[in-house]
Amino acid sequence: MIYSICGLYVRLTPEYDFLKSRAEKYLVKDDKNITPHIDLDSFKSKLVKVRSDENATPQMLEYAQKGAELFENMLSFDGFVLHSCAIEYNGKAYLFTGNSGDGKSTHARMWRECFGSDVRYINEDKPIIRRINGEFFACGNPFSGKYDNNNNIAVPVGGVCKVEKASKNSISQLDSKEAFSVLMSQTLTYLDGENISILLRLLDSFLRNVKVYRLQCTISKESAKIAYNEMAKNKSLPKADL
Repeated sequence: MIYSICGLYVRLTPEYDFLKSRAEKYLVKDDKNITPHIDLDSFKSKLVKVRSDENATPQMLEYAQKGAELFENMLSFDGFVLHSCAIEYNGKAYLFTGNSGDGKSTHARMWRECFGSDVRYINEDKPIIRRINGEFFACGNPFSGKYDNNNNIAVPVGGVCKVEKASKNSISQLDSKEAFSVLMSQTLTYLDGENISILLRLLDSFLRNVKVYRLQCTISKESAKIAYNEMAKNKSLPKADL
């Protein structure tokens, strides 16, 4: 089977229904004359080893393993995964990252409640950021964590926020050192020397083109408006009324 993911053709033949159903929206119906850019059926990573436990089912292990292998392969195509929740609004992608439990998905839900159906998910858990013709895009893919909130789209990145719970809302831009630390803590950590060099170059280029912020926020629509207005203020996009 051939799937179209992040603008690339990926060969993947799921063994279990869970991955097959998650990947269905990316399936290429007529793939007879397509040469895949990435062949996960024959890819045997020496690096990726998904940890298993006594509660892990074979179908969940397949889902985790193939996702990790896709993320590793994306480095060869100027792409890297960022553990975050990515949404689209007004033609730009906004990504919310941070530690587990800090409210990434909750804050994204505030955007949907605030701005309505104009907001759509790119990937709720593991979007791929890919450089295409010199611009960075947040791309949907089938590997989106617990919930199947993803779309087969690629949207120019408008900003990244490290989300932190707080008693009041505020947002500030991180300096390059802090921003780099945030991104490194939320991307691949098991790479070899060649791939880590590729990743570091990608992150350097990304940080030269995209701003990273610290967002301290409450669970409120106001937090979405404050975050959006700051990230969109230099992009000729409409502002949200506070």
